[in-house]
Amino acid sequence: MFIPYATSPRNLFFLFTSLFIITLFHGNAISAQNGTTNIGAIIDVHSRIGKEEKISMEIAVQSYNNAWNKTHMIVLHVRDSGGNPFQAASAADELIKEKQVQASMK
Repeated sequence: MFIPYATSPRNLFFLFTSLFIITLFHGNAISAQNGTTNIGAIIDVHSRIGKEEKISMEIAVQSYNNAWNKTHMIVLHVRDSGGNPFQAASAADELIKEKQVQASMK
């Protein structure tokens, strides 16, 4: 059966982001039963696709935190790349050093 909206870029991004988050934390469940895991995302928040990516990631994190596990929470840290690779590198450095993110998406 062909479902035209299932293959749109936004829906595919949401699907892959959700699967990434679920897969990432399924493995961490054994090592850290309680606590939080920090995830970083570096996107161009002023572009249309950047806004969609941010909303998709927020929905995926919220869905995980509400449905999957009440003792282990995900915290999403979004930084703006501004479409500039140097700003993105600086944001990645800040996420790693200050927020101690365990995963990052670009």
